[in-house]
Amino acid sequence: MGTRNNKKPVDVMLVKIRELCNGTFIGKDLLDPDIKDFVWKYNLDDQLLHRLIKTMKKRGKHKKQDLRDMDERIGNAKHPSGLLVRMLEGIEEHGKMPPAPGWLVQGGHAGSARREPADTKEPKKSSRSRSRSRER
Repeated sequence: MGTRNNKKPVDVMLVKIRELCNGTFIGKDLLDPDIKDFVWKYNLDDQLLHRLIKTMKKRGKHKKQDLRDMDERIGNAKHPSGLLVRMLEGIEEHGKMPPAPGWLVQGGHAGSARREPADTKEPKKSSRSRSRSRER
């Protein structure tokens, strides 16, 4: 994963060795095709990848549906990583996917909702003219 983010291979190896020593290495969990596809699609950094794997391990039979729900919501997000962090926090705290943000469900369907500008009216034109001639 790290070499994809322009990191030197030796640096990536040192990080992985440190993870092995600390007991935090998540290598075998990357073999899960659902998580692997999700991570590659959104180019998640190592820290967020680790958190996603840790959270999905606890989800058991709900993992596939959670990944589908996250994919649907993140697809329309301006900042996918930030939204993913919020969803993972909700899952960790409450044991279920948190409700979608208001801007995402505004149109009634999470997949097609887009944020609309609050005021779409034309601005009023001033009745005064700004160009006045100066008399001296």
